[in-house]
This record gives sequence, structure tokens and C-alpha cells, in this order.
Amino acid sequence: MGISGTPEEVRSYGELVKMTAELIVEQAALMSQVQWNKRHREELLLQLIEGSSLNEGQLLSIAQRLDLDLAQPRVATVIKVIPRPGEPVTLEHLQKLVHLLEYPERDNIVGIASVSMNEIVVLKPVTIINDSWSRKEEEKRVAKLLKRIDQECDFSIQMAIGDYFPELVGIAKSYETAKATIESSHSLDGPILFYQDRKLSVLISSIKHDPWRANQLKTPIEKLIAADSKGVLLKTLRTFFEQNCDLAQTCESLHIHRNTLRYRLDKIEQTTNLNINNLDEKVQLYLALKCL
Repeated sequence: MGISGTPEEVRSYGELVKMTAELIVEQAALMSQVQWNKRHREELLLQLIEGSSLNEGQLLSIAQRLDLDLAQPRVATVIKVIPRPGEPVTLEHLQKLVHLLEYPERDNIVGIASVSMNEIVVLKPVTIINDSWSRKEEEKRVAKLLKRIDQECDFSIQMAIGDYFPELVGIAKSYETAKATIESSHSLDGPILFYQDRKLSVLISSIKHDPWRANQLKTPIEKLIAADSKGVLLKTLRTFFEQNCDLAQTCESLHIHRNTLRYRLDKIEQTTNLNINNLDEKVQLYLALKCL
């Protein structure tokens, strides 16, 4: 396909066609490079979170080509997309979220988890202070992300942020803590979950899926629920533990007299056959609540 006519008449059109063809070729090359970068970023992320057979030399080479610094300390974050009621999670939802996480550029390594197509995994750079990572800095970033999602998206999210572990092998451990946190959560737990805040609940969450152990732990609380039709004793016990077993703070939180609290705790002991002043039995009550 070409342009016919006298050279003087068609020369300017020829230059225009040439420039257009060059732009098309350059655009195709650019898109190819973008797709290469995206594919290799996701492959890099999957290898880091799997952590079973890390080839550090290969990963560092890929990271260098992607202009990523793997020496930068990172924590893993798992983000679950929550669409509007009655709507499914779509690829467009995930792509929009990935875009928000990648721009503006913050050196995040982002990918869609291959095991669950409604979750995004992010390896977020963090600042280490006295061998621990700066949570305040991350809380500010998360607040900005939530604001953007609220303004620009037709879905919400729940985000679980894992703990920090040093070196490349630590990223897989961080991912495990984030994944376990999101798996043990409920929709009412809020949009942002830190493993550090929920460590015990996360660590014992597997007990819920072991019927024998779960039933053993829950038996005292089930007795309490059966004998407590209005839920007063259960609420009192929850508040007691939420206030770190401080009697004065529990009374203040429940707006009751100390004698009333003492009476309720006695009733709880009688019903469950567990002594709140005995450390081992107090822990049993606490874990039983966690297993509900």
C-alpha cells in the first residue's frame, strides 16, 4: 500500500505516513514492554510469597530490570475486594484496585493472588526503626487509599497487613501472617486489620476448624449462653477481658457498681465451673470467647 502522484505533491503525505507508522511501531513496543513488566512483577511477587525455593540471584536480576529494590524492607498485605451487595467481584474491580496501589508510584509490588481471584497481594516498603517497622507511616498511607477508593470506586475493601520479617525469605512469612489474618476476620471487623493487633485470634483460628478441640474450648461458654437468656453475663465477661481484667475499668465501661460486677463474675464461675482467679481457667474462658 502506498501513495501515488508526483513527488512534489505527495512528499509531505509520505512523511506523515512514515511518522504514523513509526509511532505505531513505537507504541506496540511500549505496550509489549509494559506487559513484560507487569507479567514479571507478578511472577516476582508469587515467588517471593511462596518462598519455598527462592533463587535470590534470579529474583534480584528480575527486580533490577524492573527497577525494584529488593533490599528495601517490606511487609505483605492481602486486600479483599468487597463488591456491592448482590454483585460479583470482576476483573475490572481488581484492575482498578491494582492501579490505585501502583499510582502514584510507591515502590509497591502488586499482583492478583493466583489462589483467590478476589484478592490482591501487595508487598509494601516500610521503614525499620529499632528492629521493628513504622506502623504510623503505614496507617497514613492506608487512610489515603481508603479515601481514594471511597471517591473513585464502586466497591470497598478489607485489608490485612502482616508482620515484618527480615531478608527475602521473610516476605513469605509476612504473607502467611497477612493471609491468616484476613482468613480469620469477619466483615464487621473493619476495613483495616493489623496482624500485630490480632495475633492471638489469628494463631488460634485454626482451632475453629478442628471440631474436637473447638468443642472442648467452647463448652463452658455454651453453658453460659444457655443460662444467660439476656446475654448480660456474656457481655460482662467480654468487657472484663477487653478491659484487661481490670475490675474498676470494667465497672466504668458497663456503668455498674463493683458489687454488681462481683455478683456477675460469681455467676459466671458457677455456670462454667471455671475460676476466674485461676490463671489456667481464666485463659480457658478467654480462648472460649475467641472460638465463638
